Amino acid sequence: MGTDIQGAKLDGTYHVIGDRMRGVVKMTQPASGGSTLVTGQTLPPGTVFDLNFDFPAHSFADGRPYPMTGFGGEPLMVTFEKVRDLPDERS
Repeated sequence: MGTDIQGAKLDGTYHVIGDRMRGVVKMTQPASGGSTLVTGQTLPPGTVFDLNFDFPAHSFADGRPYPMTGFGGEPLMVTFEKVRDLPDERS
């Protein structure tokens, strides 16, 4: 759970499989006003889309940027800060 600098909300789930953490983050753009993504794409208010990820399970929040595919297939680099464990569907 989190937000980006323009107020978009992020929430998601993940699974740890071996040494990989795979999951999806739902990104919801603010309802008021459009926003411009780091890739330069402009989105209308309230746009919702999924971002799939596959990162190293034990080092994804180490402060280093990791590659992932953004909205519309655009490549981007992301960093994460782990603030809490999320439920695993196997639990």
